[in-house]
Amino acid sequence: MASSVVVAVDIGTTRLIGAAGYHQPDGSVHLVAVASHAMTGLRSGIVIDAVSASQNLEALLSKLSKEAEIDISNISLLCTCGDVQCAPVHYVLPVTTPDGTVDQDVMDKLREQLDLNPAPAGRQAIAKTVERWELDGGARVKDPAALRTGTLGLGGLVVHTDLHRLDSMLDVVETAHVNCSYEDCMVPAMAAAYAGLDKSRQEAGALVLDLGGGTTSWCAYHNGFPISVGALPIGGDHVTNDLLAGFSPGSTKAAEEIKLNYGNAILDGIDPSARVPLPVELGRTARTGSLRSIAMVVNARLDETLCIVQEHLQKEDVLDRLGGGIVLTGNAAKIPGIETLVSRIFGKPCGRIHLETGYEAIDSDPADTAAVWGGLVQAARREFREQHMRRPFRLLSKMVRFFTEEETAQ
Repeated sequence: MASSVVVAVDIGTTRLIGAAGYHQPDGSVHLVAVASHAMTGLRSGIVIDAVSASQNLEALLSKLSKEAEIDISNISLLCTCGDVQCAPVHYVLPVTTPDGTVDQDVMDKLREQLDLNPAPAGRQAIAKTVERWELDGGARVKDPAALRTGTLGLGGLVVHTDLHRLDSMLDVVETAHVNCSYEDCMVPAMAAAYAGLDKSRQEAGALVLDLGGGTTSWCAYHNGFPISVGALPIGGDHVTNDLLAGFSPGSTKAAEEIKLNYGNAILDGIDPSARVPLPVELGRTARTGSLRSIAMVVNARLDETLCIVQEHLQKEDVLDRLGGGIVLTGNAAKIPGIETLVSRIFGKPCGRIHLETGYEAIDSDPADTAAVWGGLVQAARREFREQHMRRPFRLLSKMVRFFTEEETAQ
């Protein structure tokens, strides 16, 4: 049973969230534990204190292990390292079967080219996705098998991040005494999109924005495939730092309280004369702050961040393909008014992510758990595929042993 354990960990700048389960015979996952733990040692998704980060990860894994009563040796890691980019790729091969039908051989060769596509210098690929199949350079199809064509094309995306920063993150994992490879790394927004977008929205086109503490990542779908993935080293912690600088509440914790209790992404309807009590730190006297001024600080940083993402997607010609609107996840997605601000900037309807997994620990707070749940489901399905790929080799091995034993017996 140990081989069927799957574990996903979302490494955030201020918090770790982990989920553990067993992959089922049909490729689904049975959740057995969800846990969270404070995270230190990261800034904007970048490791700045490896010892502290490893200790926090060990603490989280210990919680998961005890709750699920399992030994954890491998994990799938959701991280952005503060910088994620994507590059489109396209390959074409002639179809050489006598009747011009697409066979598995030509499809496998195109997929191999995608797998071999290197990331730019100093970067590491963490995802490669098929966006489309093309017949004779024109018609796009989802499954070209057995269709007739002279050439078959494959288009997709290579998603990559900074190699040294990713290696530093994997060093943290190794120090925590668990295994994780490049292939086990995922972008939070991609995982959240996998969990939170149904097939109809993936077809119509939709954008998932993961508004984390230290980073903002996104994943856009269209016609059932990812068409844009990226991340910026800007997040909700920057809003907290702006409030710390603007209102001098005495500590980052106090500034975070101001953001959570009084922050608003928009200024509509806020009374300019309204004042609210600010947190009282040791040695400070009670005082108040302008509610509208707090909202102005929050609005300014969020508006700047979202406009940067909007410009990225505008350059990639993605915005006109988002017929299914925008879905928000991540801790900053809980800030009041954020849906209205996103809708105004992108010109698309916007809502918060919603999950119906049947697990209360996941469904009760999807803004925090969508990414780790998506990562867990992807890890389970990958294990399922790998097991099925290994079966023919196990059968061949048994046949070889059988005939070898027969010859030895004779």
